[in-house]
Amino acid sequence: ITFLEQAFPHYQVKVDEVTAEDNRVILRALFTGKHEGKGNGMAPTEKIVELPFVIGYHVEKEKIIAHWMITDWLELSL
Repeated sequence: ITFLEQAFPHYQVKVDEVTAEDNRVILRALFTGKHEGKGNGMAPTEKIVELPFVIGYHVEKEKIIAHWMITDWLELSL
């Protein structure tokens, strides 16, 4: 997440779907941003990137205790 915030300082996330069952929450969304900052040693390209992703949370006592994320990181091949 830190890399994305550094490389795409003015990003947006559009949530497409949220599913919750028992103590698990799954979120499907689209990250959109312009590559304006340096991140992971990559110089800014000024390209707009759309990165679909899914993130899952395991919740106990109203706190996130674990999470995972799936995305196609090749979309960031700027």
